Formats: sequence, C-alpha cells, structure tokens
Amino acid sequence: MVMDFNTPACWYEGVYRDKARVVSAARPFMICNNNSSAVLLIHGYAGYPGELVRPAIDIAKFGFDVYCPRLPGMGSSGKDFLSSTREDWIKTIDNVLSYLDKKYKSISIVSHSMGTLLALIATKKHSIDKIVLAAPAFSMPQLKSYQMRLISIFKKDIKIDWKPDNRYKLYYENAPCDDLELGKEYWSHLYPKRLLDLLELKKEALKLDSFSSKVLIIKCGRDVVTSPNGCDDYIHSHNVNASIEYIENATHFVYYDIDKEAEERAVKATVEFLAR
Repeated sequence: MVMDFNTPACWYEGVYRDKARVVSAARPFMICNNNSSAVLLIHGYAGYPGELVRPAIDIAKFGFDVYCPRLPGMGSSGKDFLSSTREDWIKTIDNVLSYLDKKYKSISIVSHSMGTLLALIATKKHSIDKIVLAAPAFSMPQLKSYQMRLISIFKKDIKIDWKPDNRYKLYYENAPCDDLELGKEYWSHLYPKRLLDLLELKKEALKLDSFSSKVLIIKCGRDVVTSPNGCDDYIHSHNVNASIEYIENATHFVYYDIDKEAEERAVKATVEFLAR
C-alpha cells in the first residue's frame, strides 16, 4: 500500500497558502491503484490528514482510490490558522472534488468532526454517492456563538491547558512525532474567530434539507467534543437517507480511539458502508 504525498497543486488554487512549515503528520496524501471509484477523506477542526490514515488504508485495500487533503491553516502554525478562513476550507474541498470529478465514475466522502460539515456543504455543487459522518459537529454545547463573538472583539488567542494523551495511537509514519508541535500551535489555544467559522459552517451545513447521497452517521457514546444527541436531532429534522452506527465506547477521535474495539467497529462500518 503506497501512500503518495505529491498531491496536485490545483487542490490549493485560490486559497490561503501557509507560511510556516507543514509538519510531516499533516501532509496531504493519496493512495491510488487506478480504481474506478474514489473516496475523499476530510479531517476536522485543527486536525490533520495523519488522523485519517487508519481508515484510508482499510478503504484502499477494499478497492477504492483514496485522497486526503490538508485544510489550509492546519498542521503548520497558529499564525496560519488565524490567517485562514472557512471560505478557504470550503474552496479546498471544492477544488479536490472538481479534480476527482474528472477522473472517477463514483465519489464518496468519509469525514470527521468539522469535516462532516464540509462534506454536507460539498453536496450543493457535487454529486456524492455516499457520505460517512463520523462524530459529526451537529451539536457543540460548550461552544456558544454570542460568547465567541464577544471574546473575538478583544482577543485573537486564548491560552488553555493541554497535554498529550498517549492512550491514542495514530497510524501515520513515526506517530506521534509531531504531537507536541501541533499541541503547542493548536490544541493549547482557543482561536475565537476560527471557532466562529466552525459555527458558521454548522449553520450552512444544517440548512440543507435534502440531498441524494446515502449517509452513514457514526455516533460516539463517549464524545465530549460534540454531542451524540445532535445526530438524533439531525435525523429527525432533515430528510436524509441515513443509517446510524452507535458505538457506545467510542470517543470523539474514533478512527484512532483509546478503545481499540470501538476503533475497529468504526473502520469496519465505514468500509462496509462504502462497499455496499
């Protein structure tokens, strides 16, 4: 299974170009074997492609070409994150899908957290066969729009406590080689303007009443970042052809989870859904 990091330059046309070095874990990648169907993987807020290596490998083994871009501003530096916007993230996904539209008969998406919102927004312009929404960012009870708007007037950056959790085992090369660097730049900060972008993405994604894609929602019982109940509310309020895989012991980071049984269930459910 060969992972190619030389991704097309067209993916990043017309979007913010990062000034800082992109860490190795955050490099965008492709796994291509001239299959007729492609799967686009989309990481989440302050995330990076290395988080999705495990599902990417399993999906590729089942006969799909796999593509995982890096969203602008992520995986490099906090300054880059502050300089990027939700428009850059949306445009990047649009660019990648436009590239894939020319090459493949069928395109599906596997997305995580904020990436689920970008996946839904993409359906407005692109024909997507299937979408996997893992730990979707439909409900984030701790994130209040009015608070972020007020704070953003006075502060660009709020320092918070963060320390690495070695119970999470990632699958990229030399993992977790960039964990401390990424934590210093991203996870030990709150960036109010970017959090407002996240909330705006949620608003835009949840405006979509219906679309033709088949949907699998992976609902994580121990998710403390997004509310699992938001999945139920989404199903009830939208005309979506969706099935739910509820994994009681899964955390928000389900594709490289503390609980390996939960991780296996998530990856298996993802691959089986795509292969149907």
